[in-house]
Amino acid sequence: MATPTSNQREGRVPAPTTAYNPLSGMVAKPAAPSTFTYGLGNPAETRITKPGQTLPTTKAATPKPVVTPKPETGVTLPIVSGDVGGGIIPPSSGSQFPVAGTFAGWEYSADKKQRRMKFNDGNGGFYYGVFESVPAGEEDKSLTERVLASDTFKNTFAIIFGQNEANQPYVTKLFELVSGFYKSGSDINDSINLALRAAKQQNAIPEFTSRFEGIFQLEKLQQSGMAIEVPSITEYIKAEQAMGDLMREAGLGEIANQKFIGTVIGKGKSVLEVGNLISDVFNAIDYAPAALKQDLQTYFPGVDRASIATAILTGPEGAAKLKNKVQAVSVMSAARQQGVAGVTLEDATSIANQGYGYDEALTGFGQVKSLERANTLAQFAGGSFTAQQAQSAVFGKTQKELDEIERLRQLEIARMKGSSGRFASKDRAAGLI
Repeated sequence: MATPTSNQREGRVPAPTTAYNPLSGMVAKPAAPSTFTYGLGNPAETRITKPGQTLPTTKAATPKPVVTPKPETGVTLPIVSGDVGGGIIPPSSGSQFPVAGTFAGWEYSADKKQRRMKFNDGNGGFYYGVFESVPAGEEDKSLTERVLASDTFKNTFAIIFGQNEANQPYVTKLFELVSGFYKSGSDINDSINLALRAAKQQNAIPEFTSRFEGIFQLEKLQQSGMAIEVPSITEYIKAEQAMGDLMREAGLGEIANQKFIGTVIGKGKSVLEVGNLISDVFNAIDYAPAALKQDLQTYFPGVDRASIATAILTGPEGAAKLKNKVQAVSVMSAARQQGVAGVTLEDATSIANQGYGYDEALTGFGQVKSLERANTLAQFAGGSFTAQQAQSAVFGKTQKELDEIERLRQLEIARMKGSSGRFASKDRAAGLI
């Protein structure tokens, strides 16, 4: 504060006051001098007026206009002493911060329709200009423009696909596609998924799109009306790795590659289905007796293990259907081994659906074979007892057929009364008495 004059000390004129600038939050310089009459003191004046006397008029110097800086970093705002005319007065600058008055960008209103300039205050803070309408085409660029750094993309890509894949030449082109979706607001993972579809539509980056052909096949199935979920790239890779592990554990490492597994995924088979196929279907073939394996190859063509697995895994049937088919073929093979003719795939499927596997069917058809004697007995009585009835009695345990077998057995017992022990022993061996 300035030192008071003698007039001020004696109370003849008021002491100087300071003005507060609400824009900067700092103390501004005193107002410029102006015309005054008796009773009004000029802090810079040492004379005293007598009653009725006026002093010469003192006119303030005309200040230079405030210059509004252009919105460019580094442009400083000229300071006008006294803040005459509403100019912005920045605080003094500190050496460790940007110079006071340096333009620091635009600040936008909450609705993004207005903006005001922001300036460094020289002390690590800011002061602001007056809000104005945002010109057309000059909306807040921070809301719409997002830039994906190349290194960020490559690092993310390497985490998903591996470092070797991230070093491939096509990744540069893929980065361009991904960047476009990222700028529009998608996160990096969604951007990669969207870029995959864009590359397919543009016939670009075939080495990348072919890697995920299974996804496009699933999309076709979905578009055809099938209730199926199309995985993301990350989900696809996880499924691919899990299927590869299952195949290698089953000794099928030769077909556990990206191309083949992609074909399997494209058929709509999940990791769970592939696991079921390998454990319930393929193992049934792999460990089947030679005779059964030969019959199975009739329905699952292939000359070796991998070929049979390929036919199963890429076939149109689902895991449950394939399992039933294998079991049905196993039942047919058991009938053939016991010499029971006329068993169709439909008959075998019916028996398999009752829970009979190859070993159980082999025992059952042995009993069916022994009941051929029952047909002879039925013919003696003027009737018949077919192989189909015998199968129903053995596998289906149908009461009607069981009662018929018992009736025929009683007839045979009656017929054989008085017969030699040799014939009786034969009938017992046949299971008829």
